[in-house]
Formats: sequence, structure tokens, C-alpha cells
Amino acid sequence: MTTQRIQGYPVLIIGAGRGGSALLEMFLEDNLAEVIAIVDINPDAPGIQLANKYGIPSYANAVDALQACKGYPDCIVYNLSHDDTIAAEVGKVFGDSKRVASGTEVMLFWQMVTNLKQVKGELEKSQNQLQSIIHNAMDGIITISESGEIQGFNPAAEEIFGYPKQDILGKNLNILMPEPDRSQHDGYLNRYIHTGQARILGVRGRQVTAVRRNGEQFPMELSASEMVLGGLRYFVGIVRDITERKRAEEKIAHLAHYDYLTGLPNRALFMDGLEHSIFSGQTQ
Repeated sequence: MTTQRIQGYPVLIIGAGRGGSALLEMFLEDNLAEVIAIVDINPDAPGIQLANKYGIPSYANAVDALQACKGYPDCIVYNLSHDDTIAAEVGKVFGDSKRVASGTEVMLFWQMVTNLKQVKGELEKSQNQLQSIIHNAMDGIITISESGEIQGFNPAAEEIFGYPKQDILGKNLNILMPEPDRSQHDGYLNRYIHTGQARILGVRGRQVTAVRRNGEQFPMELSASEMVLGGLRYFVGIVRDITERKRAEEKIAHLAHYDYLTGLPNRALFMDGLEHSIFSGQTQ
């Protein structure tokens, strides 16, 4: 008998209903096992349909499938059918009936697989929702490692700074800062990691100066926080370009002291100047 070579551990599934289909799905996603055949008397069983889609041999008779699998001496048989004679047939073909997983053992395994698939589906759904929120957020969201390398850069951040995501990932965050902050950033980060002394972390809406790709400096609002994921420390910055807001504030401040039409100093500015002069004269 010639031993067949495959990438994963050889598996034969008997019973292609919901349980067999879920088992096959799991093995298709895992390189540790390779399903060499699946068995069911119903050609329309979901497991048979899935096997046909991926080119996995299917059989209507368990004995025929076992004979076809003789080239895999290490084959493990998962019996999800109600046929109690399968163990004996496996013993005849392989000389060892202990390689059959069946009954309560398989049902428990199937339930574990089903639960894991459900948890995985919920995690993927949550991850997709989170990625969608980050992608569509109006504020820039930047994630960096504890060494200062940019790990995440959402579309809003791309628009604010002018860097495409693929050009900025892996770069040091200080590329987005003017001097002297650029030169001091790594030292600040190392100091925080070793001492826990934070200057920006945990401060909501701190106003800083940032630099776009074209070298333009602009006012930015920053909220920074720390998180630990998978045993690794990351820092998350939520940034907002406040250039227009600062211009509006300056315009309002200007209009408070200058005439809108003539641009000349108004009464309020005159009174402020007069009061300042009087107060200065009194203190001399």
C-alpha cells in the first residue's frame, strides 16, 4: 500500500449534515488538517455541496470511502452518522478502530466547533464595525507603537496631513511635528514609558502645532490616550484641523475692535487703549 502525502493531517468525515458541514468548514480554514473525503447518502447534504465546491471527493457509502482512504494510514475518521458499524469497518481497513471519533465525543466536538464559529463571527462583525467607524470618522485617528512608529492612519488623517496611508505607516510620528517638538518627541515618549510622567496623554482637546506633507504648519486639536493590546502598548491620537476655527476666532476678535466697513479702530478699542493709558499713568 502506497502512503499518500498531503499537507495537513488526513481526515475522513462520515455524515455531511449540519455537523459534518461545520466540521468541513473548520478544517478548510486550518492547515493542520486536510479532509480527504466526506460521506453521506444524501447527495444534497450541505457538507457534500461544500465538498464539491472545493473539489473534495464525496461518497454515498462509508465502506467505499474507507477503501479509497487506505493510502492514508494516519487518517482520523469523524463519524457523525448514526451507523454503529463504522468502527468495525475502520478496524477492517486500517487494523485500528480507535481512530474513530463518534457518538458523544463527536457531538461535543461539533458543539465546540459551532460555538467557536459563532464567537469568531461575532468578533469579525465587531472588528468590521470598528474599522468602518475609524474609516468614516471625520476626525483623524492615528495609532503609534511605543517606539513612536505609526501603525494606523485613517482617511481623515490622510486628508489632514496630505500623506497617503501607505507612505506614512512605519514612519516616526515626529514627521508630523515642527521643531523643537520633532527633536524632543522620542525623548518624551521614552520618559513616559520609563517614568509614567505624561504631558499630553489623557488631555482632551490640547492645542498643538502640526506639519503637513508640504511643510505647512497649522493649528491642531489633539486628544491622546494609551491602550494595551495583545501585551503590546499603543498610543492613539484623535486629531482635528482647527485652522478655520482659529481664523474665525481671529476675525471675531478683530471685528470687536475695528469697524467692519472702514477697518479703522472702533470706540471699544479706543476705550481699551484709553483705560490702559490711564492705568499705566497711575502706576508710574
